[in-house]
Amino acid sequence: MGTELLRMGWSPREHGPSPSWNTTHPDLVRAVHAQWAAFGAQIHRTNTFTLLPILAFGSHAEQFEAWNLVARGIELVREAVPKGIVVVALGPVDPNSFPPQSRAPSRLQEILSQADGILLETWSHPHVADWAKWIRPNPEIPLILSGCFRQRTNQKATIGHPNQVCGVEGEGKSNQITFETLGGHSPKQWVEWAERSGAESVGFNCGWEWSPKSVNALVEELGRLWPGPLWCFPGPILPQGQKWSNWERSMWGGCCGASMEKMVYLQSLRNLECSTKSL
Repeated sequence: MGTELLRMGWSPREHGPSPSWNTTHPDLVRAVHAQWAAFGAQIHRTNTFTLLPILAFGSHAEQFEAWNLVARGIELVREAVPKGIVVVALGPVDPNSFPPQSRAPSRLQEILSQADGILLETWSHPHVADWAKWIRPNPEIPLILSGCFRQRTNQKATIGHPNQVCGVEGEGKSNQITFETLGGHSPKQWVEWAERSGAESVGFNCGWEWSPKSVNALVEELGRLWPGPLWCFPGPILPQGQKWSNWERSMWGGCCGASMEKMVYLQSLRNLECSTKSL
């Protein structure tokens, strides 16, 4: 959403956080959802990524405004793509912060219940389990946890590191890839947090410096650790679709810098996979 709004003239310095456009420029936000739907997108993240700190720690007036922005973000997807899947996207808070109380305010829970899912995106620290329980309105609303990982390709740098090692086909041991969250935790630890939070899906987003093989390796690693649906939203990097063991239980899309051309490519991979299985 941020990438598309930047292309439409939004400026953080001039206009403030992008969720404000849910009320000041609703036609443009609606247009982004409609355009991506036309290119094959089925799951639509609301324009709400930066709101969680305000929802939790803002003044009463700030919280009230943030509630309205979340509600409007859900409505804009419904208006633009009536049959689309609406996921409320919320970014991370300070790594050392805990929720202010055991559950989010009832009004916020009511608003979130209007969505088809809740996404905690770009999280890299253990407190995500506490925040997941705080933000989730009820167990019937699916919860997705998306971590932000970095890769390590130097075998020497991974000695003594708790991460799992992911072998990349065609490369020697010296080029094996390990992954860790931005907070320095392994994928295994990330999955354990997700289990504690009661999430239905786990995955990753971002990854600007990755290669297509890196994307595939992380998908394979998470697929070994997590039996359920995978959330795979790298940035502008395209995955390779030749050998794909987790495709049919994965949700794919774009993070920062992604383009509609990438969506077309992902659609072609999915169609190829489906046609091959049917044959």
